[in-house]
Amino acid sequence: MEKDFSVIDYEVQDNVAVIVVNNPPVNALSFQFVQDCCTF
Repeated sequence: MEKDFSVIDYEVQDNVAVIVVNNPPVNALSFQFVQDCCTF
C-alpha cells in the first residue's frame, strides 16, 4: 500500500492505536498502517 499520507496525531487507548491522518478517507486503512510501521 502506498504510504502517501502523513500521520498528524495519534494516541493509544487500551493498547489500541487511534491515529489521525491528513486524509480522512484513509483513516480505516491507517490502523493497518500503524500495525505495519509502529510498535507500542
